[in-house]
Amino acid sequence: MAGDQKAATVKKPAAGTKAAAGQKTPAVIAAIGAVVAAVAGAVVAGLFALGSGSGDDRPGGSSTGSSSPASTSVVSPASGKIVDPEPGQEVLSPIDVRGVASAPEDRVLWVLVKSRNNHYYTVTSDPAPVDIDTHGNWRVRTVGIGKVEDDRGHPYDLVLVAAPREGGEIERAVAEKGSRMSADLGQQLPGDAQELDRVTVTLAGSR
Repeated sequence: MAGDQKAATVKKPAAGTKAAAGQKTPAVIAAIGAVVAAVAGAVVAGLFALGSGSGDDRPGGSSTGSSSPASTSVVSPASGKIVDPEPGQEVLSPIDVRGVASAPEDRVLWVLVKSRNNHYYTVTSDPAPVDIDTHGNWRVRTVGIGKVEDDRGHPYDLVLVAAPREGGEIERAVAEKGSRMSADLGQQLPGDAQELDRVTVTLAGSR
């Protein structure tokens, strides 16, 4: 009888053990949630970094992070050369002066003469800027150098300069002097004029 009662006795788990197991389950769930949240945050951060990058690095890819700078046209400076007469050549006055040149829209070219008194003068009977043709060639006719017989045998400089198309010092000097007269520009080139070429010739006489 006593043995039957011992066999029928079943041990019940302690109340404290069941409570401890119940407390562990929410903690595990919270830990898993924290890991998932961290992974999701890293993924979102990575996608954001890709979206805000400098652009597609593949060939032909377009930039999404920044716009390309606007292209600006480059304006070439004026250039030119006197090809006839040649340096050191003896010439008869008046002469034709020829050369090659190019100039931007806001610049024009002038041929000047530096005389024995070291002054620069505009040339030809009707001073005007050089007319450059479509091939880049130009010619200024009847350039007079020297005025008297004593000028023979002396050197003169033919100077090609670039100046503003409008409102330049050479243009104003020509307007003040009037047509068919050489304007005296003084012993220094105008401040807004750029020397492109210079050829020194010797006056052999007059035609």
